[in-house]
Amino acid sequence: LDKNKSVRTVVAKCAPLDGAFRTFDMEVIAGDPSTLVSIREAGLTLRFDYRRVYWNSRLVQERENIMSQLLRGDGLCDLCAGAGALALQAARAGIACL
Repeated sequence: LDKNKSVRTVVAKCAPLDGAFRTFDMEVIAGDPSTLVSIREAGLTLRFDYRRVYWNSRLVQERENIMSQLLRGDGLCDLCAGAGALALQAARAGIACL
């Protein structure tokens, strides 16, 4: 925590992804016990509880690839929305989202 001032909480994954929302059991091992996060991506600020919502920052390139293929007026149904990064980006670009 002292090396990266933007990190407030460190968690350890205690179990694999599970359930309808693909979350996992975790243990806070350092810092603030809150798992509420604020993440910036593509000009959006996403705020959610990491314990309750699926998030994978490594999928940013995949979201960018999908956005590059969509046009204003297209439709998008994101069945694995997680925190909603793709749907929010698409809606901002004039794409109808379910």
